[in-house]
Amino acid sequence: MNSVNLRVKVVTPETVIYNGPALAVGTRNTAGPLSILPLHINFISIVDRELVIRLPDGTEKQTTIDQGVLYCRENVVEVYIGIGNAVELPKQVPSQNEGKAIPAGTPSA
Repeated sequence: MNSVNLRVKVVTPETVIYNGPALAVGTRNTAGPLSILPLHINFISIVDRELVIRLPDGTEKQTTIDQGVLYCRENVVEVYIGIGNAVELPKQVPSQNEGKAIPAGTPSA
């Protein structure tokens, strides 16, 4: 049996939902269902619908999500959920220098 666990952190803009070890993380993206297991390749994806964390004792923690970002690197999985409604970015305002070359060494406005 594999003794390597994932380290999983699930956060919303307001709180940390889970921070601890896991055997696997399951969710969905536009391509379909996906699972993250220990030693998974580095991976980032927009995820939705559900998030299932299989704990080392064999139990599962499950939550429904609208949308989130899953980031996996070196057995660490971070899931940021509820970010779609967190901040509305302002509309882009064209710069006075848009489309013009700026000489090197000139500070940007």
